Amino acid sequence: MSSAPPVPTPGAPGGSDRILTRNFVYACGAGFLFTISFVMFFPTLPLFIKEFGGSASFIGVLIGGASLVSLVIRPFTGSFVESMGRTRFLMFGALLMAMSSLSYELAGTLAALWPARIMAGVAMGFYFTAAMAYIGDIAPPGKRGRTMSFYGMFTTLGIATGPAIGSWILTSGSFRGLNEHLRRWMPGTGSDVSDRYNFAVVFALGCLFALGSAAFTRRLWEAHKPVKRQSEGLRAMVRHSVSRPAIFPSILHAGTVINVATLNVFLPVFNEQERLWSNIGLYYTVFAIAIFASRLWGGPLLDRYPRAYTIMPGLGMMAMGTVLLALVHEPWVIFFTGVMMGAGSGMAQPGLQAVTIDRAKGKNLGGASATFAIGMDLGLIVGITALGAVLDATNFEVFFLSAGIVTLAALAALATGTVRDPEARSRRAQT
Repeated sequence: MSSAPPVPTPGAPGGSDRILTRNFVYACGAGFLFTISFVMFFPTLPLFIKEFGGSASFIGVLIGGASLVSLVIRPFTGSFVESMGRTRFLMFGALLMAMSSLSYELAGTLAALWPARIMAGVAMGFYFTAAMAYIGDIAPPGKRGRTMSFYGMFTTLGIATGPAIGSWILTSGSFRGLNEHLRRWMPGTGSDVSDRYNFAVVFALGCLFALGSAAFTRRLWEAHKPVKRQSEGLRAMVRHSVSRPAIFPSILHAGTVINVATLNVFLPVFNEQERLWSNIGLYYTVFAIAIFASRLWGGPLLDRYPRAYTIMPGLGMMAMGTVLLALVHEPWVIFFTGVMMGAGSGMAQPGLQAVTIDRAKGKNLGGASATFAIGMDLGLIVGITALGAVLDATNFEVFFLSAGIVTLAALAALATGTVRDPEARSRRAQT
């Protein structure tokens, strides 16, 4: 991995202006598989916790706990990724995610689930910081919006297909025999919590997806020359890991993640209560198709027009889908929400990533990536933990309305910032 020759910097003498390079393809494959391994537990782990007798609040705390761990280590990940390179932390994150997936099998109580979620949080903290910095390294400056959009198409596709895969495997009768074999072969007791679900298959498959990500990562060439610094204290390390220019788009990113997280985690519980669809996994399929389509045509728009002109409609679509779900409990609304959420996030997220890299102006991409990822962590914590408590205290109507209002607030903040910032209204970013 680290012995391969470095990649020429895009835009530099001898560099490539192409998006579709060897490293880009392997990075997309690695990101896709890693994301599936992480998010396939969003709709399955709540049912696992319910079988143990856990409440909606505990579901939110446990699943959001991974993001809390990730948030705690973010002040260090940016500095490490900048000073030690990207690929080693991509590999570390993938292997740790594989260990986390198998650790659920060892859980015999609710408390025993915490080590697995802590490992998942550390894995996510390092992987997504290193991945965004790596794509920033290899993206041609004049095609940064498209590069971020196309890479994000694979990771967000993982976010969409992972829950669908997990939901389908969990309840499919086709995997009953394999599940019984795995329960005998695997040494833990976690999958024995219920005979209704194929938990053992889900745990094993999550591990295999993470190992697949590690295999793709092994093929990557390091595109960044590590910045060797003298021994630095804690405050200096935090300073290098938090980028001030990246703070505003990171806050907006949190607003989008809150919406996506609340639906991906709690929609199966909502559907079980309302009995709208027989297979809620189809929602994630609709979501994935909408993401794929919006990324294909939305990416070029990000480079052709000001970023905000693509991001704002995306935020509006996400808010619309969530609010309507709170007001109308009909089967067609879930389909409509899947389209709005997929298309909206497919437009907003890569735009915010591109804005983050633009604002960094080629300096300390590790810190900019870590700061952007902090937005994701905060969105997951608020969207899953805090709104899980809201759900326990109120109902699904208030729950979905709250998520929609947060995204509307992000839209209002971006619109205000665009009006006040002449650079944000420029035709396109050049660096």
